[in-house]
Amino acid sequence: MSQRTLSPEIEERFEELEEEVERIDANTNGVFPKLSSLGDAIEQLESRFDDIEQRLDGVESNAEMAYALSARGPAETDGGQTKAGRARRLSRDEVIRATADGKSAGAKDFATGERSDAVGSVTVADVQDMAKPRTELKWKTVAKDAWPALVEEFPCFRIENPDDGSKRLTVNASEIPPELARVVERSLERDDIANRVVGDRGSGGA
Repeated sequence: MSQRTLSPEIEERFEELEEEVERIDANTNGVFPKLSSLGDAIEQLESRFDDIEQRLDGVESNAEMAYALSARGPAETDGGQTKAGRARRLSRDEVIRATADGKSAGAKDFATGERSDAVGSVTVADVQDMAKPRTELKWKTVAKDAWPALVEEFPCFRIENPDDGSKRLTVNASEIPPELARVVERSLERDDIANRVVGDRGSGGA
């Protein structure tokens, strides 16, 4: 029985297919190094991204610390705090603290049963008492030096002169910036001030 042979056309086609397979193998072999190189590039980008994130965190921390230091008030040439600076810090911290602790601590609404928020405030006498015995503060130091400077720096504060009471410093609770709340948090060594005074403003809060 004679062995059957392929026709010239089939043999030619078969050779073409073999050549195509070889080309595919060659292309595939060339892809693997490219994929490996791409993987290395992705790892490098991820590493750089992590490094950038760390740097940004460091910048944010430094910025907040610088903000906190600047908010403490003017300092003497020897590095200490002036009396006006101390009055300013005491007033700032107490008004914000009282506002934070005054959430739902105000008058009760008899219709709904809910309590309003009690906004913090201090009088000159309050600040003078808080400064003792370490510092004796004059009325002018508090009312004329510290408070106007505080209002200028943080417009949320305001000075009131009620006809039937003492001059006092208070705040518009809805306008307290998160940065100020965080500064007071650090000053008082608490961790709930920012959430209490600005946390309910959603994404715009602390």
